[in-house]
Amino acid sequence: MNSEFAIGFAIIGAPRCGTTSLFGALQAHPEINLTTMVEKELDLFNDTETFQLGPGYWQHYYRKERGLIGNCHTGYLTSKTVHPD
Repeated sequence: MNSEFAIGFAIIGAPRCGTTSLFGALQAHPEINLTTMVEKELDLFNDTETFQLGPGYWQHYYRKERGLIGNCHTGYLTSKTVHPD
């Protein structure tokens, strides 16, 4: 992947509310780059250590070389790290 790796969108939702179905539908789109289903909930923004490792580390979880890059995690909905209010 290139050095301009940046997350373009996030799927944020509660457990058991359809996030896996949405993830699967978006993953099938040729211009959207999501993690593999095994690593669906890559905790980039909730886990400070993972976030600080940066794009060079995150890239290996993604399956395509290009496309709009997305991240999915149900924990973001209630996270005080992601949204402190």
